[in-house]
Amino acid sequence: MSENTNLLLIAALGAGGLWLLHDREKHKRTAKDVREELGLAPSPPVETRPVSMPAARPPARSERIKLAPRSYDALFAEYGNGIPVAYLRALAWRESSMNPRSNAGPAWGLLQVVEVVRKDYNQRHGTNYERRELLDPAVNIAIASDVLARIVDGYARFHPEAINLQADWSNPLFVELLTFGWNAGFSERGGVGRVANHLTRRGFDDFTIDDVFGAAKQAGVSPHLSNPKKVAFSKGVTTQYLRERARDEADAVQVDPPVIVVSAPADEPISQPSQVDGTGAAS
Repeated sequence: MSENTNLLLIAALGAGGLWLLHDREKHKRTAKDVREELGLAPSPPVETRPVSMPAARPPARSERIKLAPRSYDALFAEYGNGIPVAYLRALAWRESSMNPRSNAGPAWGLLQVVEVVRKDYNQRHGTNYERRELLDPAVNIAIASDVLARIVDGYARFHPEAINLQADWSNPLFVELLTFGWNAGFSERGGVGRVANHLTRRGFDDFTIDDVFGAAKQAGVSPHLSNPKKVAFSKGVTTQYLRERARDEADAVQVDPPVIVVSAPADEPISQPSQVDGTGAAS
C-alpha cells in the first residue's frame, strides 16, 4: 500500500483508519518470523536460475560426479509420462546403478518400485502386472513415472501457493522436493503434502526440503521425512539431474535408437522382499 493511499485512508476514516493501519503493520508476518516461530534454520540464499538453463561449464575436478549411461533414454522418453529424460536417468542411476534386474530388497527394478506402488498402479489402470514384471525396464519406468507425475500434479493442485512445489525443472528446490516426495512420502495425509499445509497455514510459502525436514515431527508425519539420509538422497539425485541435463544440452542429445528390453523369464525364481509401509515409492 503506497504512502499516498495510506494518507487518503487515514483522512477518510479518521482515528479509526489510523488504528487499522497500525494494527495491520503490527501483525504483518514475514517468512523470517515464521521460521523463528517454528524453530527452523534461516533460509539460505537461493541462486536465481533462468527458465531455460544454459549448458553448464564442466565441473571442477573436485566437483566431478560420475554421469549415468544413456542406455534406457529411449524408454524414458516413451514411457516416462512427460518426466524429463535427464531426471529419470539420474533417478535410475542413484536408485539401482542403472540395473534393471535389481531385486535385492523390497524395491525392484530400474527405478526401485515397491509392491504397494505396483498394486496401486494395477488398480487405477486396470492392468495386472505381476511382481516379476517390475524387472522389465519398460514396465518399471511406466509405473514409477506414473507416481512421479501424480506427485507433480498433487503438489500443484493442493499447494498452488507453495513456490517450490510448482513444476519448474530449472528450479533445483522443486526437484529436491519432488524427489523427497518420491523417496520419503508425498501424501496429504502423512507426507510432504501434510508438512506443506502445516507450513503454509503459518504464512510460509517459500519453504525448501530442509524446512520440510525440520518441521516434519511438528507436523506429525511419517518418520521417513525426518530421516537425514532421505534428504541427502534427494539432494544427490537433484545434483545428478542438473549434471545430466547440462551434459544433454551441451551434447544436443537426440533420443531415437531403441534399446533391448530384458524381461524376467516366467520360470525364474524370485526372492520375496519384506513388506513396506507404503509412505514412499522407493527405499
